[in-house]
Amino acid sequence: QSYTRQPGAPVTLIENFAEAYFKSQIETHPDHLENYILLADTYMRNDKAIEAELVLREAIRRAPGCALFYNSILEAYIRGEKYDEITTTMERLSSLDEDIPTVVEFKISQHLENDQFDEAEPLIEKAQTLLPDSEWVYGFYLSLYGKKQQVDKIIEINSRAYEQYPTNMAFVSMEALIAIQAKRDIDRAIDIYKRYVQSSYNATGLATLARVYLQKSDLSSWRTTYDRLIELEPVTPVYPDQMAATYVAMQDYDNAEALYRQALAVSPYNSTRWEKLGDVYRSAQKLDEARAAYRNALKFTPTHYTARRVLRELENKPSIFSHFESVNPLEMLKTAPTAADYPDDSGIILLQDIKRVVYEGGASEYGKEILIKLFDSQGIDDFHEYWIGYNSNSEALTIEKAVTIKQNGAEIAADENNNHLVFKSLEPGDSIYMKFRVANYYAGKLSNHFWDSHYFNLFYPQKLTRYALLAPEDFQFKHRTQNMPDEPEVTKTADGLLYTWQLADEPGIEYEEDMPILDDVGKVLHISSIDDWAF
Repeated sequence: QSYTRQPGAPVTLIENFAEAYFKSQIETHPDHLENYILLADTYMRNDKAIEAELVLREAIRRAPGCALFYNSILEAYIRGEKYDEITTTMERLSSLDEDIPTVVEFKISQHLENDQFDEAEPLIEKAQTLLPDSEWVYGFYLSLYGKKQQVDKIIEINSRAYEQYPTNMAFVSMEALIAIQAKRDIDRAIDIYKRYVQSSYNATGLATLARVYLQKSDLSSWRTTYDRLIELEPVTPVYPDQMAATYVAMQDYDNAEALYRQALAVSPYNSTRWEKLGDVYRSAQKLDEARAAYRNALKFTPTHYTARRVLRELENKPSIFSHFESVNPLEMLKTAPTAADYPDDSGIILLQDIKRVVYEGGASEYGKEILIKLFDSQGIDDFHEYWIGYNSNSEALTIEKAVTIKQNGAEIAADENNNHLVFKSLEPGDSIYMKFRVANYYAGKLSNHFWDSHYFNLFYPQKLTRYALLAPEDFQFKHRTQNMPDEPEVTKTADGLLYTWQLADEPGIEYEEDMPILDDVGKVLHISSIDDWAF
């Protein structure tokens, strides 16, 4: 349905009726402290943690010895992630009454987290006196014995807890797990979940029961249970999705297709499900349908790089990176300069090669190769550790290769920890080589844009440094260089225009005391698809 726009239409804020009522009660009867608790509770039900905190602070000012207010303000602090205030409030509560369950639970949790079992046990016994044989206490005992890896105690405690509280999903799941793993009795586990579902008919119980049926290879009961799940929650795509994944594993592509279609009927813009449907079609050799499904995946999420690569394969197209000129690093090493050629340098960057692709819709990824030959111990100190620069919040890093190349050609893999590389067994005359890819996942207004900079000279000499960009012909972007010509070589390809900036045999920048930063004195390329700062 379309609606007529009314810019500047009057807006009336309608206050929550319960908030308005309790605020008026506080104004009329400021000494009736129960209204502060009730107003704070109303605020927190609407996730207004700051407003609830302010109300409870006023209540605490009026009754500083009332533990109830401190107990209530804890929830406001938890919602507001004010961890220091949580600790301080717990200490204040403990000084008022150390038998308050909230205080006991906090201390038990701290001791268990720090593996302080001797300190935790007497507190759990205190909890048992406060609320004997409660779900709360059983949970503490199970956490304690789980930490201590006392399986016999876990079985004993959970058996009692399950018999007393057969609708507690934690106890139900543990009892079923014990039946499967400790007693090898999967039928007992099924009976446990069936009993739970009979008393608490919900999606969590049914989904877990279905998984156990599948574990037993009882496909008929598995299907029936999932049918009940879908009937219970017909508007969620999760359960058809789960069933489809199981059918894919069984190579039953007809049923998998039908269920992915059912899931997509509920969530038609979900690119991951379109990709999964494409995988099903590809496995079933329905290639036209597969291509259409992958195109839909990209339509809704242009940054779905896996779908892009598979679609190119189905369209009999080579890798998008095949448009770029490549260099064989081993061949470069055969003719590489020696220390005698660069007596004033500790090494040389033989290759710094960036290949960036911008796709329709703005998704962008790049590959980068770096080859460095080291002449002495200073060069080794400078490059034996390398951090790949990327934004882990909006980009994905894939390291294809990172090795030390010895003078005899032997390769030693670098140690990798996310973007941190450590090159081992380096000696003067050795080289390091790395090749990696970075894909962006920008969101919102930035999702259709990219920006980049590349330094064509550094404090080490460079044999070949290159930046190449492949973009659709109609893609608008700006490029500027400093201290070097802005004259890219432009080549037309089947996938757009390829822009290449390249310099060779660049000497290293000689460092001087108090010199300007590299951004000012270096040869730099700046690229951006964002028009101006007002964007």
